[in-house]
Amino acid sequence: MKITKKSSWKDSKPCKLCGTPGHTKTFCFMNKKTPIKQSTKPLKRTPIKARGKKASKWSIARKHYLKHNPADKDGNRICGICKKPVHESEITIDHILPRTRRPDLIFTQSNLQPAHAKCNESKASTVDDEFDSYGKVQRRRQTEAWLFVMNTPDLNDRRENVSGLIANATDETILRDLHTELEFIDKLLKERLQ
Repeated sequence: MKITKKSSWKDSKPCKLCGTPGHTKTFCFMNKKTPIKQSTKPLKRTPIKARGKKASKWSIARKHYLKHNPADKDGNRICGICKKPVHESEITIDHILPRTRRPDLIFTQSNLQPAHAKCNESKASTVDDEFDSYGKVQRRRQTEAWLFVMNTPDLNDRRENVSGLIANATDETILRDLHTELEFIDKLLKERLQ
């Protein structure tokens, strides 16, 4: 195997203008730069594209919806997705039936509802019922992952807390969620005892 000597900048060819190695005549300090010639012709500017018809129509539909569905005295409206108040500064307009499924209802006022930006983004192209069930599944998975990581004494404490919550709860959906959590805790405890 032949060993070659590493080349350094000192070994490079010297500059044709000043004679020192390490750079070319393009980057030499002796190189007099030619001034840029300014053209006498005026620059041709391309016109900015006009806003699309669909975007303009949506802007009009959005303004119309906000005008005919005024906010309360505090400047809040109720989010159609999470049912919590949304302030005027954070509001977005959501389609109840998504644009992908019903493109004929994009500008229909009865298909619009106010929403938080995050709610609107997470809902994406789902209908409210589908989004609710998807949200429940996600919450259940998060709860199960959280419970799975817990150690056994903490799981027993959580089981007692959930049992107490079941005794006091009145809402059917909350009761159902608590019962599924309790079943999962029992399943985990049973697996750990084996």
